[in-house]
Amino acid sequence: MLSQNDFKTLIKSTSNQNLKKALTLSYHFGLRAAECAKLKYEDIKNNGISIIDSKGKRSRFIPAESEKQKQILMQFKEKEQGRVCPVQHQSLEQAFRRELKKNGIAIQNGAFHTCRKAYATRKYKEYRENSSIKESLSKVSVNLGHGANRFELMKEYICTALV
Repeated sequence: MLSQNDFKTLIKSTSNQNLKKALTLSYHFGLRAAECAKLKYEDIKNNGISIIDSKGKRSRFIPAESEKQKQILMQFKEKEQGRVCPVQHQSLEQAFRRELKKNGIAIQNGAFHTCRKAYATRKYKEYRENSSIKESLSKVSVNLGHGANRFELMKEYICTALV
């Protein structure tokens, strides 16, 4: 899994602004690489991010629940028009792998998706402070766009030691 230190290292080391934005969105909001590539500035609201026509043609809203998330949204909000990361999602995947290699960060399979899994694990821990295991897994699943009650799938996303 991508640790917070690994994330910070990648953000500091990359000069690729599209990758930097995509990493931030994926790590803090759980976006897929393809969602980062399709995201428009107009989809970013004060209180969260609207994902339109994602995987399986589903849409969802990811709320900004923490101060850090709200700060990130303010950085993106109304800066420009058009797409936030105007590249193909495969380009983000390739750039991510290059940065991992450049920084000597070893992650199983080295996929951009590890940012999304790190988000899922952090959100699960946060929700567990006030909710049951089932409720917490369900909330994370909805945030990721999988729908409620996808418990088996969530075990793929969240560090299994926590579940």
